[in-house]
Amino acid sequence: MNEYEPLPDQLPDASAYHAVRELHYGRIDWLAEHIRCSNFQVHPEVARKLLAMIEGTDSNCFFEIRLARRSDMPPRAQDPQLSEIRDAEMAIEVARLGGFRRGHLKRACHKVAEAYGLKADYVERQVRSHRDMAIQAIEAEELQQAYERGEVDFLGRPKSP
Repeated sequence: MNEYEPLPDQLPDASAYHAVRELHYGRIDWLAEHIRCSNFQVHPEVARKLLAMIEGTDSNCFFEIRLARRSDMPPRAQDPQLSEIRDAEMAIEVARLGGFRRGHLKRACHKVAEAYGLKADYVERQVRSHRDMAIQAIEAEELQQAYERGEVDFLGRPKSP
């Protein structure tokens, strides 16, 4: 046993001990077994080892954990619901920048595109279908702020002095 491996008395749980040792040597099967044996409660030492392997901070370990896209998945597969949510969020950002007013759309789309790491033309195309929803969301935010300042009642009517 090497000096950098935890000793069995440091890990009273044999499953955790084997999981850490096998992870150290690049075998992940014992991690799955440990998770099953411990009723999905990962031992803190196993969690430390996993973090060290993910962050690459364990200088004694020759392995690190990286995610790789499955080879049987199409390269551009994207969840349509997630892209729809992202497009709606971009539309709200464009509306916050005043972007749906005439002359402001290009500037607002450019700023949002920089923030999201996309092209302005793509953002402009994607947010067009969410224009009305974004404008309503911004109006609702402004109405909520006016209510919190005490300028309107809970129905949005101006308060009389």
